Amino acid sequence: MAAESEDLKQEVERAIKEAEDLLKTDYNLIDRQVEDVIERVRKSGAEQKKLLKKEREPFHQKLEEVKKRLQQCESMQSLVSELQNITPDKCPRFSPLSDLDVPPLGEIGKPADPDKSWVVVQDLPGEIRAKETLHLRVNLRDCEGATLKACKDVVAEVKHGTCEQKLELTVDNSFHSSGPKHGSGHGNGGDNDDNGIDKQSHTCIVSYTPDKSGELSLTVKSRGRHIKGSSELKPVAVLQPWKQSKRMKVSEGRSQGLKPHDVIVSGDSEVILTDLKNKQLWRKNIENDEAKCIDLKSVSPRGIAIDGDKLFITDDGQSRVVVTDLEGKELMPSFGKDELRNPHGIAVRESKVYVVDCNGNCVRIYERSGDGHSYKGCFGCHGKCLGQFRRPKGIAVNGQGQVIVSDSENNRVQVFDPDGNFLFDIHGTGEEDEHFDNVRRLTTDRDDNIYICDSNNDRVVKFDRFGKYVSTVNSDTDAISKPCCVAVLLTNPRKVVVLDRGSESPLSVYE
Repeated sequence: MAAESEDLKQEVERAIKEAEDLLKTDYNLIDRQVEDVIERVRKSGAEQKKLLKKEREPFHQKLEEVKKRLQQCESMQSLVSELQNITPDKCPRFSPLSDLDVPPLGEIGKPADPDKSWVVVQDLPGEIRAKETLHLRVNLRDCEGATLKACKDVVAEVKHGTCEQKLELTVDNSFHSSGPKHGSGHGNGGDNDDNGIDKQSHTCIVSYTPDKSGELSLTVKSRGRHIKGSSELKPVAVLQPWKQSKRMKVSEGRSQGLKPHDVIVSGDSEVILTDLKNKQLWRKNIENDEAKCIDLKSVSPRGIAIDGDKLFITDDGQSRVVVTDLEGKELMPSFGKDELRNPHGIAVRESKVYVVDCNGNCVRIYERSGDGHSYKGCFGCHGKCLGQFRRPKGIAVNGQGQVIVSDSENNRVQVFDPDGNFLFDIHGTGEEDEHFDNVRRLTTDRDDNIYICDSNNDRVVKFDRFGKYVSTVNSDTDAISKPCCVAVLLTNPRKVVVLDRGSESPLSVYE
């Protein structure tokens, strides 16, 4: 029994020893495996560092290139600064166009040399009316196109029939190259020298009022000699003063209760009127007195504009804009109902539609988008300051893309660029006590002259595109009362159609 116990004890000790040996073997294996993993991680880290460094090299190279470019730019800026300090008297007399027999470069600020200067006359119209004031803007330029400064020895000579008159070149303080900041003679001043020449633009003004019809020609001379280009200026036709040639009803027998709000030109002798009260359009031929009525049924037309064969109409009843053909058939979805509060005048220029929101005291801009129009924003708000409105009514867009708005209760017209930035305003003719009183609709002609319905003063007033007074279309003898809208026919010579609300025959034609 003792022997068996001893054998069992030895067998247990062997088993324990084998287990201990096996454990030691496993520990060693684990240690080796851990060391292998650590070594692999270390090697991988070193490789990653090498790879990262390699990837960074192109970025370092680009950074060095940028630094070199910056140094070059600094050098160029320094060179430009040096060049700006060089005055004409330090430069050699040189003309790259000498092979073309063009006069050499003139000296800026020196008296104009007729052999080295050119004259550029802006806004030279094809026609004006007798007793209208013609305002021309004159620039002198060298052969490179740079503007030169005019001096006292430069004069404009006007020849009108047998009459010849010399006019000094002067500048209106309210004008720069971009137009006045405050119109009607109330300008923002200018940086002028002793000769009255605007130092910023060097633009001179020549004003002349012919008293009779005939051909008018203009030349610009320096020291008695023609400045190049002035003898090639086209003559201006001076027509008879504006005269009311016709006065008519919109339609015989159907004018009772007619309430016209706007008028546009749709052809050489045709106009289209809106009749808000009766929800109608009237197509009126000025020459043969024919009239056609178009019932719009669900549309209460107030303002109207034309773009090709499309009519854009502001709907007073539903505060929206509808687009129809010339027969009143809707062509595309209406727009503006979400933004407009009380739409009045409307104008179209290329893909943009400008709508006067009377109660909103602003102009809202829409743009053609696919088969409809999308809202792009607005300019203006309620107030009396420049760029603000109080119940604006009419709107027009001229050939320069400038937006012209009648600011009714502020008794003025404001002019903006296509994006709605204020340019200048017009308060009246510039004469004392000749201010506007309740301006209504307005329009422009092909020379960008502005025609304004000055309703409570019973007149239609014409200004040039810079806001300078030109003439009053109607005279004291014309039976016109409370003019509300105006249009200029595409005839040659042009004719002016005026609608008023103070008589039984609301249509007047001036030519």
